[in-house]
Amino acid sequence: MSNIDAFRRAQIDLKNRQRLLNNRFGDMSPIDNNKLPNMPQGSVVILSKRIKDILKLIQESTAEDGKEIPFILYGKTEGQLVHFTDIDADIDNLQTTEADFSNLTQGLQDFINKSKKDGTDIVAHGHSHGKSMNNYHLNFSLGDMNAYKDMRLNNEVFRTGKIELCSCLLTDGNYNFLFFDGNDYYKFNEVYVQAENGDIIEKLPCYKSNNNNILRNIFRGRGG
Repeated sequence: MSNIDAFRRAQIDLKNRQRLLNNRFGDMSPIDNNKLPNMPQGSVVILSKRIKDILKLIQESTAEDGKEIPFILYGKTEGQLVHFTDIDADIDNLQTTEADFSNLTQGLQDFINKSKKDGTDIVAHGHSHGKSMNNYHLNFSLGDMNAYKDMRLNNEVFRTGKIELCSCLLTDGNYNFLFFDGNDYYKFNEVYVQAENGDIIEKLPCYKSNNNNILRNIFRGRGG
């Protein structure tokens, strides 16, 4: 590791520590959502209805048994729009409350191998959180942030932006997407569901938002 890379990682770690809601739980310590900067205005995540339905089932399963479910979303970027149309999830290997991505690595590698690596493909590294008495489940943990940082900085295709990378936390009905550019983390505050005909049919709650308005035709014809 170069001195520049080590310094960069130290700066990221410092930002994470400064954003903690509580630092008593090690890697499980929660990050304060309100201290995370926002993506630029106009940055939007769009999920196909099929993806949204699967993510809803993941949330419901986690609510029932308290186990974190790992998943990876695959999609494309178009300017400030991110479209996710495919998913790989592991619901059969729920031995602990921590998400285990080991069964998803081959699918990820297959996607990387097939990608044109021109910056238009994107991956979302995601998992669910079960409810906790102190509501810390609503937040990414310090361990989540570190894993996301390492996934980007330790993998050449993500580090160089040949394939973009973001993260997703499903928790208590929220669809929290987070982008890491190698220096800092940024929240997506606009997450929508797109029907097969191209209509935008639903706005999903994120970062404790309760806005669930039905929006139609806003992004029709922009892919998905």
